[in-house]
Parts: sequence; structure tokens; C-alpha cells
Amino acid sequence: MSADGCGVCVTFGNCGDSECTGYRCVIVKAGQDWECSECGKTIKKGEKYELASWFYADGSGHGNCKTCIVCAEIAAAFMCDGRWHSGSFWDHMEDSYPKLTTTCFDRLKTVAAKTELQRRWMEWKGLAGSLTQ
Repeated sequence: MSADGCGVCVTFGNCGDSECTGYRCVIVKAGQDWECSECGKTIKKGEKYELASWFYADGSGHGNCKTCIVCAEIAAAFMCDGRWHSGSFWDHMEDSYPKLTTTCFDRLKTVAAKTELQRRWMEWKGLAGSLTQ
């Protein structure tokens, strides 16, 4: 278990069999609508989002991910080996839901991130409808 008592640690690689080079990750403002590479929600023109880009060291090409601010905050809080971008964070996070506790929510700073993680966790537990009834 981690020092904060949460015990959730999501790990996975980013570049598959190729090593990445020229990696950068910045927060930018959308000049047009984009789709979040993690949750699929629309990042509307004018909203801030996380842009990660890289080149494959073997020269086979490049990649990039556009991640909404909410998904970026949650991923940064729970990824133990640094922030990686692959478009599959939520698939990997689902494996950690059995270990998730309310203490884990203290890793998040914004209400939006806490709300989204709680929604997904409650849905996984089969309790999604019980909050509105």
C-alpha cells in the first residue's frame, strides 16, 4: 500500500515494442473540437486539454494523444511510473477498482475529477443508479 493509504497503482507502457523519443506533454487550448483519447468526450474549442506527442526511435512514425483535463488529472494521480499516453487508461484503471477506497480520492484536486472517478467507480460496483433514486 502506498504512503497515502490508497494502494492503487496503474502501470503500463506507452510505445509498445518501440522506444519513444522526442516525447513532450503540454497543456494547450483547443483551436477546434477534439475527442479525448481516454474517455471519448468532446474537448470543445477553447477548452484546455493535455497534448502528448512522441516519435518512435526506430523511425517507424509518431503518435499523439489529446486528453481532457479531467482524465489527465486522474491518470496523473494513479499512474505510478509517470504519465503515459495510450488511450487505454480507463481499461487499466478498471483493474484497480477493487483496491480503490475513499482515501484514494484525496489524490485528486478538482471536484470534476473526483466526480468522474466516483461515477465510474460506482458504475463498476453496480451502484450507479442508486445515487439518483
